[in-house]
Formats: sequence, C-alpha cells, structure tokens
Amino acid sequence: MLLVTLGSGNDIDLHLFCCISSLLMIRRSRKTAPFFYSRYPLFLSFFTTHCPVLVCVSLSHLQANPMAIEIERKFLVVGDAWREAPAVFYSQGYLSSDKARTVRVRIAGEQAFLTIKGVTQGMSRAEFEYEIPLADARELLLMCEQPLIEKYRRKITYAGFVWEVDEFVGENQGLVVAEIELPSENTSFTKPEWVGEEVTADLRYFNSNLVRLPFKQW
Repeated sequence: MLLVTLGSGNDIDLHLFCCISSLLMIRRSRKTAPFFYSRYPLFLSFFTTHCPVLVCVSLSHLQANPMAIEIERKFLVVGDAWREAPAVFYSQGYLSSDKARTVRVRIAGEQAFLTIKGVTQGMSRAEFEYEIPLADARELLLMCEQPLIEKYRRKITYAGFVWEVDEFVGENQGLVVAEIELPSENTSFTKPEWVGEEVTADLRYFNSNLVRLPFKQW
C-alpha cells in the first residue's frame, strides 16, 4: 500500500498522485488511459479544491520488493578496466524529481520497474520498488520529465561487493559513475583501482538532478 498525502496547493503531490493514478488506469485497461489524460486538468482542479485528503493507492497487484533502506556510496570512475564487463542499456525518467521524494520509471534490458525513493539522509533513504509491464513503462516514460536518463550499466563483483558502473549517454555523455550498496553506513570495503573520487554528497550526481542539469551543461 502506497500512501500519498495531498496538501492544499501542493502541485508536486497533486502531480505525483495523478501520475500514479494514470499508471493504475493503464495497468487495468488501455482504453481508460486516453480518458484520464484528456481530463488531467480537471483532476488537478478537483483535488486542489477538496484538499487536504489522504489518498491510498493499492499497488498489491504489482510484483513488489519489500520496502528497504538504500545505503549507497557513489564515486567517479577512472581508467578503462571496468569496460570488460557486459553492459545492459537503461532508460529511465522521473514522474517526480522533488527532493522529498522521487518517482522513477526504469527500463533495464527487458525488465521495467517503478521505484519510489524518500529523502536522502546521509547515505541512506527509503526505497519501494515494483516490477511493472514493459509496455506500461514505455508509455510512462513519455509522461516523465525530460530529458530521459540513458546509460549503460555494468555490474562488477569485487572483494565481496557488487559495483554498478554507469556509463551515461545522451545529454549526460562523458559521465561515468560507480555505485556500491552497503548493509550499513559504516561498512568498510576495498575499492577497485578504477574507482576514483567519492561524490556521494554531491547532489549534482543524483540521476534525478541530471535531468534538471545534465552533465553536458556543467
């Protein structure tokens, strides 16, 4: 169960609710989606008038991972040794990129996911992830903020941990970042030789922020 609190005049929360509602409509019947999209302004007007309300959107019909706390550190990448690993193309966009919550649609190879993340505190944040149909994800990406994030991801196991190396293309061409997920913030680990400067605390490197200010514009 996903709870979305809508406050009066809060355009971000209203937009988030409408986006997730449209996802459920598409999931139920593709014939209902055009009806919703054509009346999007009416939905916004209605909820603005009747806020505050608490909307409970059931996602129980989707294949879900349990809520987890994501603890992640992020580094720039140097050299080319990481290129030996096989790569999977990722295309992702954001229905909401607000710093208090992000709602991401991602296509990774032949799989697709809807992910909701909470506010980052240190290296940690809450994360809910649901696998969704690939066709639905393609339609949802059309609704996302532009430009989309496009990248090739390589997963490399080193010293007991999996490193995810993202080589960005498109508007973020030239950026290569490595991420490692940890069981706790004080977990020690050994870095591969191709891992360089840490940028965990640099908000510019958040994927959601790369939509607003792509790497090519730095």
